[in-house]
Amino acid sequence: MKDLNKIFELANLEASSDSEIKKDFEKIVKWIDKLKEVKTEDIETPEVFSRIMLLREDNVLKFENIKGIYSNIPERDNNFFVVPQVVKNE
Repeated sequence: MKDLNKIFELANLEASSDSEIKKDFEKIVKWIDKLKEVKTEDIETPEVFSRIMLLREDNVLKFENIKGIYSNIPERDNNFFVVPQVVKNE
């Protein structure tokens, strides 16, 4: 399963083709694919979700303790955090 191999690669996981975790992931991916087939165009959003979304405002706040953040990271380059590479270049 191509998608499953990609998920394992991105998550930096190794598993043989007959391992339990790979079988479980295969079931999950198949279930998600099945869910994609469900037609939801005619289903209305429950009112409670509509109200929650309407009440929330985006507020931009200035963060004052930038030096405190920088003091807690192991490595930085100017104003950027240096982290290990996660996604391989293809």
